Amino acid sequence: MAKTDLKSSIEAIEALTLAEPAPLMPGMPGSEIMPENAAATSDPWSDLRDIQEEHKAAINASNLIAFVEGVSAEQKGDVLDSTQFAARAADAEFNRGSQIREWYDAYVEVLTKMGWVIEGFAFQQSRRAEGAMLMSQEAIGVITAVATGNQLAILEAAIDSLGKMADDSRQIKLFDFNVSVETGGNFQIGAAEAADNGAIGMAMGAFYYRSNDNRRNVLFFGWGSQEIEMWTAAQRLVLDTTFYTDLRDIVRQRLGEKSKDFVASIPII
Repeated sequence: MAKTDLKSSIEAIEALTLAEPAPLMPGMPGSEIMPENAAATSDPWSDLRDIQEEHKAAINASNLIAFVEGVSAEQKGDVLDSTQFAARAADAEFNRGSQIREWYDAYVEVLTKMGWVIEGFAFQQSRRAEGAMLMSQEAIGVITAVATGNQLAILEAAIDSLGKMADDSRQIKLFDFNVSVETGGNFQIGAAEAADNGAIGMAMGAFYYRSNDNRRNVLFFGWGSQEIEMWTAAQRLVLDTTFYTDLRDIVRQRLGEKSKDFVASIPII
């Protein structure tokens, strides 16, 4: 994106409506992602930025994003903020279950306005003749085509860690809550890696599905071939961090303190 587009990008970001966090499901853990002993602060971003260095992966609205070693805390924040902003902007305009193509068009358009170099996703239907299908395995298979070795390794570790969590964990519930709509849904899985020139590259898979019932823990449920239809796409994205620097504070201000309600860190040992 050319630097001359900065003014129009700022105007668009300031004008977009963002979806608010939906009411938490009964029994869902609290929304905070900070350590229990974190000190209170008048700046909601202060503690968040302090612990972002520790993020190896996170659920972030409908995105699951992992970070290769070497991505700085600020870069992690830029990836999380921009992808959450795009998802919430798309959610505010379109139904993620019934207006899927329009939702993804909006998601891509907003990412582009923030300095991501990205093309529209070209979806293909995933076909499985027999046997149970795990969305987590399908996702890894799709992203393999566009990921570096380091990106694939950290993404596999993140999904493995997530799969070992209890169904009532904050991470699983938050992902399901932001992904699933009635008998379907859509989600994004990506791995970010820092380049020598300061840009951030991300291998991302985009997915949507329709099922014959409303399952939870959708990534790790063993779906039968007659129970689900799934469409997948993958591509490489690059964030122009120089361009995004001029948008960072505006994006954070628009996201506000409620940003943390969409995020849950995934511990990777």
